Amino acid sequence: MTIPLKPGPVPAPPPVGLPAQGQGQSQSRKPTNLIVNVQFGRRDLGEIGIAIAPDGSVSLPAAPFRELVRPLLNDAGLARLDTTLAGRTAVSPDDVRPSGIDLAFSQADVALAIASIDPAMRRAQDLFRPTNLEAENKINASPEPFSFLLDASLSQTYAWNGPDAGLRHPGIYFTSAARMLGLVIEGAGQFADRRPGQPQPDFAFDRNFVRLVYDKPDWYLRALAGDLTPEVRLQQNYVQMGGVGISRQRRRFDSFRSAVLQGNRQLLLQRESTVEVYRNGGLFQQIKLGPGAYDLNNLPLLAGSNDIRINVRDESGIAQSLNLQTYLDPIDLAPGDWEGGAYVGRMARRFGLSPVYDGELAFSGFVRKSFRNHPAVGLTLQGSRSVQQAGLQSQILLGPGRLDMSAAASRSRVGNGWFAGLLYDLAIDNGDRGMSLNLQATAQSRLFTGLGAPDQVNSTFVTTSATLTRIFSQKFSGQVGAFYVRNRRPAGDSYRLFADGFYQLSRKWFARFGVDYQDNGLRSRDTRNRGLGFQVGLVWRPSDSNRAEGRYDSRFREAQLNFEHAPNGYVGSIGYGGVVAHSPTRSGVQGYASYIGNRFAASASHSATGPGFGNLNDRQVSTARISTALAYAGGAFSVTRNIGDSFAIVTPHPSLGSSRVIIGQLLTDSHYRSRSGALGGAVQGNLGSYITQSVQYDVEDAPVGYDTGLGLFRVRPPYRSGYHLVVGSDSFVTAMGTVADTAGKPAAYLSGTLIDLDNPSSEPVPFFTNSIGRFAAVSLRPGGKYEIRLSSGEKLRFAVPADNKGLYDMKTITIDREQ
Repeated sequence: MTIPLKPGPVPAPPPVGLPAQGQGQSQSRKPTNLIVNVQFGRRDLGEIGIAIAPDGSVSLPAAPFRELVRPLLNDAGLARLDTTLAGRTAVSPDDVRPSGIDLAFSQADVALAIASIDPAMRRAQDLFRPTNLEAENKINASPEPFSFLLDASLSQTYAWNGPDAGLRHPGIYFTSAARMLGLVIEGAGQFADRRPGQPQPDFAFDRNFVRLVYDKPDWYLRALAGDLTPEVRLQQNYVQMGGVGISRQRRRFDSFRSAVLQGNRQLLLQRESTVEVYRNGGLFQQIKLGPGAYDLNNLPLLAGSNDIRINVRDESGIAQSLNLQTYLDPIDLAPGDWEGGAYVGRMARRFGLSPVYDGELAFSGFVRKSFRNHPAVGLTLQGSRSVQQAGLQSQILLGPGRLDMSAAASRSRVGNGWFAGLLYDLAIDNGDRGMSLNLQATAQSRLFTGLGAPDQVNSTFVTTSATLTRIFSQKFSGQVGAFYVRNRRPAGDSYRLFADGFYQLSRKWFARFGVDYQDNGLRSRDTRNRGLGFQVGLVWRPSDSNRAEGRYDSRFREAQLNFEHAPNGYVGSIGYGGVVAHSPTRSGVQGYASYIGNRFAASASHSATGPGFGNLNDRQVSTARISTALAYAGGAFSVTRNIGDSFAIVTPHPSLGSSRVIIGQLLTDSHYRSRSGALGGAVQGNLGSYITQSVQYDVEDAPVGYDTGLGLFRVRPPYRSGYHLVVGSDSFVTAMGTVADTAGKPAAYLSGTLIDLDNPSSEPVPFFTNSIGRFAAVSLRPGGKYEIRLSSGEKLRFAVPADNKGLYDMKTITIDREQ
C-alpha cells in the first residue's frame, strides 16, 4: 500500500557533517578540507574528501566511503555497514566503528587507514591474484574529442651598462597543441634575438618544432611525423631530423613500470639557459650556456654512480630537470618485455634556429629485449650515406648485481672505429643502511664516430671509474671513488680520487664535505688543473619551502651563498631568493622573485657582476617575465597559467548560480590552485599522460544542502588531452527527515530503496533509517517525484519543491505500522 506523508513534530536533528567542536574552540573557525587516500594494509582503495574540525575530529562523507570499502565486504558486512550509515551524509571514525570497521587518520601519511575489519564481514581474498591498481582507481571522467592549448610567455631584459646597454628586444615564447580524435599536432616557437648581446642581435621568429603524434596505448606504441627528436641508446648520437618515427615503450603508458636510466649523455639547449648541476643533493656548479648540444661526458663529476640532478632554466623562465646516475645505459626492462624505436628522415645541419632539413637521409633505431631465463640483449643502428654505426648490448643478472656489456662499430669517411664498455652494479639494501658499488670501463678507437659527428676524432682512449657508496645510518652517508682517463697525445692522462660525506646535524641543518686529488692532464701553471682540494657546505632547511646553503671549493677558490623560498603552488603565493658568489676573477650577486596568480605567473630577477665586490657596477642586468595560457575543451574556454601536458577545465553547473569552483588539495583559508570566474573555469594544468590522477575541487558559497558530488574526478589523460568537468547537476538536493509511526515512535532501522518516478529506468538507491529513525537522501532534483519502497511493503511518495535551493527538510514522515 501507499502511505501519504503526514507532517508531524520535528525532533531536533543530529548534526550532519562535522562532529561538534570541543569546549573552548572558536565556533567561527572553519574546518580544514583535505583529499586523502584510504588505505587497508598496503593497498590503496582510492581517495576521499575529509574535514578536520578545529578540535582535531575527522568527518568523511558516508556514501563515497561505502563505495570504497564495498569490495572488501561480504553481503552480511555490507548490510551491517548500510545499517550504520543509514540517515547520515557524513560520519566520524567513531560513528563507523559499530559496523566492525576501525578507522584512523594518519597526519604523518595524510591518509585514512582502515586499521581492522571484523573477519565475519570480510570477503574472501585471492592471495595470488595480481593487483591491477589502475583498474581499482576507477575513472569517472573522459577526455573531450577535441581540445586545444596555447602557452605563451614574454621575457624582457634591460642591461644597465656594458656593450649592449639598454632595452633588449622582448622574447616571446609559445607552445601549442591540439588533439582531435586521438591525433595530436603540437609545436613550439619563439620571437627572440638570435644573437643576444651582440651589436646586431637579429630579432626574428624561429620554429622549434611542429609534429604529429599518434599513440596506441594498448600496444604501447607512439608514431610521429614532422620535426623529430629521436631517442638514442648506447653510443648513438643525437640528431635532429625531419621525417617519421615510431617507438614502443611500455613505461610511457604504464605508470607502474620503473623508469629507464637513459644514457643519452648530451644536454640539448634551444635557448640561452642557466644550468645548475647538483651532485648527491649539493649544488656543484652553476653555468650559463648558450643554445647548443653539450656532451655530459666532459663533466668529470659524472664518473661512477654519483646521483646527479641537472636543473635547466632558460631565458623564457621555463624550467626542466634531468636525473642521471650512470654513463652506460642498462636494460631496465621487466622480464619478458621489450622496447624499440625507428626514425627515418633528413638531418638538419644547424641547431638552435628553425630547422632546415638539407642534410642527408638518415635512419636511427634501437631494439632491446629482456628475457625471463636468459641474458637481456639490445641492438642499435644509425646510418646515412656518410656514416654508419651499429651496437650490441647484453646484460646478465648476478645475484644482487648486474653486468652490462656493450660494443659498437662505426664506418665513416674518416675511417672505421670501435667502442667497448663494461658496467657492474651492485646494490645491497638493509633498511636504514645500505651499500652500492659501481664499476665501469669503456674504450674507443680514435676514429669511432656517430651519426651526429661524422668527422669526429676522439682524444680519449680508455675511461675507467669505481665508486662505493655506503649509508651508515639515517644521518650519515659517504662515498669514495676513483676516475681515470687514458688520453691520446698530445693530451696527458687524467685521474681523480675523491671522498664525499653527508651528515645530518639536526632536523634543519645538514653538512656536506669532500676531498679529492686530481690531475686533468693539462700541463699548465694553473693549479686548479691538479693537486689536492676540498669542498665544504652547510645546508639549512627549516621547512619544505625554505632552503639556504653556503659552500666553498678550495681548488677553484670559489665561495657561494644562496637562499630560496619556493612558492607553495597556491594562487597568491610568492617565491624569492638570492645568490652571492665570489672567485678570484669574478664576483656577483643575484636576486629573484616570482608570483603565482590565478590566470598567470610572473617573475623578475636582477644580477650584478664584476671583478670584485667593489666593482659590481661593471655589469647589471634586470629581467622580467610573465606567462599565461589559453585552454579549450568540450565547449569550455579558460585563461590560466602554463599547461605542461594535459589539462582539465572545471566549471560550475548553472544551478550553482554565482558560486565559484576552486581546485586544490587544501580548499580552505583561500588556499587553492585555480578558481573559476569571468575568464573561464578553474584549470588543473599539470596532468600527466597515462597516469591515473585526481582533480580535486570544492565550491565557494554553495547553497546549504547542495550536493556537489565526491569532491574529485578521477582521470587518466591521453597525451596532450583536455577535459571539461562540470561540478553539480540538476540533481543537487539533499533531503533529510525522520520516519515515525502513528504513536510518534521513531521507525528505527528501516531498509528499502528510493525510486525516481520521473525516470523509471534509473538505478534504485538504497534507503535506510538509523536508530532514531533519521534518514538522508542525496542527488534529488527540484520538482522531482520519488517513491520510497520499504522492504516491509510500505511505499512512501514525495515530491521535492521546484524552488528548493539545496536542503529539503522533510521533517517527520508518519507511517501506520502494527504494534
